[in-house]
Parts: sequence; C-alpha cells; structure tokens
Amino acid sequence: MTSKIMIVDNHFIIREGIKLIFESHSDYDVAYEAADGDEAIDIIKQSQVDLVLLDIKMPKKDGFEVMSFIHDHFPDLPVVVLSTFDNVVNIQRMLKLGAKGYLLKDASTETIFTTVDSAITGNMVLQNQISDILFSQNHA
Repeated sequence: MTSKIMIVDNHFIIREGIKLIFESHSDYDVAYEAADGDEAIDIIKQSQVDLVLLDIKMPKKDGFEVMSFIHDHFPDLPVVVLSTFDNVVNIQRMLKLGAKGYLLKDASTETIFTTVDSAITGNMVLQNQISDILFSQNHA
C-alpha cells in the first residue's frame, strides 16, 4: 500500500526536489503540498495524510505551530522535520511535540528514506548529525 506524504515548505524548489526524490520510491506518493502552516493545517483536517515532511520557518503559521496542532489533534500522524536549522533548542522542541524524525536539508536520499520508513512504522530515527548535536549539548 502506498503511503501519502505531504510536503510543507514555503520554497517551491524544495518541494519539487523532494517530490523528485520520492518519485523513485514506489511505496510513497507525494499526494499533498503546502506552502505555509495555514495551508498545511487545512489539508491535514480534510485529507488522509500518512506522513508530513515539515519545514520550520514559513509564513503565516510556522512549523512549531503546525507541529503543535498535529500534536493536539492528530497525535498518531507521523511528522519528520526537514529544516536548515540545526540548533538544539529547535530540535528538542520539535521532538517534545512528537516529531518522529529531524533531518537537515542536506540529508542524503538514503537517510530521508530510512527516516520516513521508520516514522511511518511509529519509530523515531535521527540523522547522525542531529544526534551529535543533541549529545554534545547534553554533555556540554
């Protein structure tokens, strides 16, 4: 069965690039796209989304607001954050809100698929770079 993915990012070129990556994987269909948090929330309310790839910095509602909405209303919907922000505060905040993964936008295709595969099954996977940031912060 094909999982329906929603990409939430305000940059068109990023959404298009992610769609190209997922076109090579028959288990996933990029069925929904949103350019801001308001649009993302509307789609989540009205559609059958299986996983959200979520950016943080967006107009209208940012990724934290979208993640809070999902946490409160759709807690079983897996979310993987895909961002350029690698600071420990953002990472910890998203994970506390229930994100199943946190990737930087320079993640490899293999890392993206591994993280999404795990999130769909209810598990959490963190990119090595993200784990290093969290580990370093906790021991600093």
